[in-house]
Amino acid sequence: MAALVVMFTGWTLTDPIIGAGIGLFILPRTWSLLSQATHILMEGVPAEVDVTLLESALKRIPGVVAVHDLHVWTITSGLDSMSGHVVIGDGVDAHVVLRTAKAILGGQFHLQHVTIQVEDPRYIKEEGRLPV
Repeated sequence: MAALVVMFTGWTLTDPIIGAGIGLFILPRTWSLLSQATHILMEGVPAEVDVTLLESALKRIPGVVAVHDLHVWTITSGLDSMSGHVVIGDGVDAHVVLRTAKAILGGQFHLQHVTIQVEDPRYIKEEGRLPV
């Protein structure tokens, strides 16, 4: 475009003016992309995930005594992850707790990659690390 204007009018300032205009046009998009990439590389919590609500949802699962060491991050654009520990009561079926937790985390929080460590409260007490 600028080449045609310069060719027909001889006005050489057209090229830097159009170049600067293109630069200004892509600057906001570049900033947005850079911001998203930095957030992913820094393993930031996805904006749409409230970790407090997530923890509360896990604590409401029947048989869960405590939840701790929750980590939520974005692996890549559109793929969010979570890892954490749930302490279950005596006699609670860990498989039922895991299935319920994964259903909640996938359905309510849209977390595709979930790793949950199920812990026995006796072991946690022995280690002296029972969370509140």
